[in-house]
Amino acid sequence: MKKTSFLLVVLLSLLIVVPTTFAQKKKLADVKEEVAATDYNDVRIKEIPVAMQCWTFRGLTFYETLDKVEKLGIKYLEAFPGQKIDKKSDRKMGPGLSEADIKEIKGKLNKHGITLRAFGVTNFDNNEEAARKTFEFAKKMGIKVLDLEPKYDDYSIIEKMVKEYNIAVGIHNHPKNSKYWNPETVMKNIEGLDKRIGYCADTGHWLRSGINPVEALRYGKGRIINVHLKDLDQFGVKEAQDVPFGYGKANIHDIMAELTLQNYRGTVSVEFERKDEQPDPSKSIAKGLKYLDGITYYKGYQELIGWGGRDSEIILNMDGTSTVQDILSLIKKMELSRPTEEWVCSGTAQRNLETLHSTSNINVKRHLQTPAFFYVFPTLLPVMNILDIHLKFKLMTKLIRYTEPELFMTLTRQ
Repeated sequence: MKKTSFLLVVLLSLLIVVPTTFAQKKKLADVKEEVAATDYNDVRIKEIPVAMQCWTFRGLTFYETLDKVEKLGIKYLEAFPGQKIDKKSDRKMGPGLSEADIKEIKGKLNKHGITLRAFGVTNFDNNEEAARKTFEFAKKMGIKVLDLEPKYDDYSIIEKMVKEYNIAVGIHNHPKNSKYWNPETVMKNIEGLDKRIGYCADTGHWLRSGINPVEALRYGKGRIINVHLKDLDQFGVKEAQDVPFGYGKANIHDIMAELTLQNYRGTVSVEFERKDEQPDPSKSIAKGLKYLDGITYYKGYQELIGWGGRDSEIILNMDGTSTVQDILSLIKKMELSRPTEEWVCSGTAQRNLETLHSTSNINVKRHLQTPAFFYVFPTLLPVMNILDIHLKFKLMTKLIRYTEPELFMTLTRQ
């Protein structure tokens, strides 16, 4: 009898605890107050590379698109499946291209000074043979990101391919009621998977679905793989039309500020879809690019060094493979004339730097606030070491402390 009673208690406990656990999972609504409390006007927006989603020029061939993209000054590209390569043949962008075709296309890209970074939106059946064709094509083309909208919820084969090929996957959203219109659906499917599987965040389709893009980006923090950047003339209207960045309802400033706070390291792809400006919306795109340039604070800076608080990872030029000696060698090669250093940091770090280097020429300014990162003294040691290096070589360097507790980065004027 006692044993039966004990089992009943355990079962009842599970019935209570399990639903409560699921109820505690973060919802999109949970970030509303968090976003509202963020002063995005105080964020110094970093320069995030701009890419062109070729769908913008879908009425042109891929080679014609390259001409337009180069004229706009854009250095990165996102191809879409099915675009004609040129007018002389029936070749189309995608896994069906031959080795000779790929070699030719890469030569054209190189000639225009453009890097093909992403491919999508594309799909494949939920089997390894189909998935491998797309990943193998991406590998041959040098593509780093695939944008997908899988019809299935089991991403185990996708994850296997991501690990094997080291090619990231962003799950793309189309407007309501498509499968992934709600960011919560994407989060549910990617939770617990390799971090290289995340969001391909389409800000325009979020707007059409009545979702605040800034809130959606905050909700997906740490899993933003790619961004299709759009501004629209209406919010919550499926038929809303694209307008130049900064002239619509998206709040492009706060979107870029949020990506800065997350230290987003990808590109933002221009995808200008309105039909009445086809086949060449370059004028509107140029107007939007001018707005982006105007809100960007850190221009011409290169991220040199970043530390992960958990494993003290050191990275250089965002490739994740550099050693301390690589960093020192690069610093020694730099020739920067201004000796004054401006260190932008927060809370405890500011006080420590003021105390430790009160007699130096460092100008310490308060920026954003998450001092908890600096409470762990060993984590502060690399800052001091790099400080010594910077003082020795008299670099004009800015240490940007963002709100992510486990990451800060050093930016140096090129």
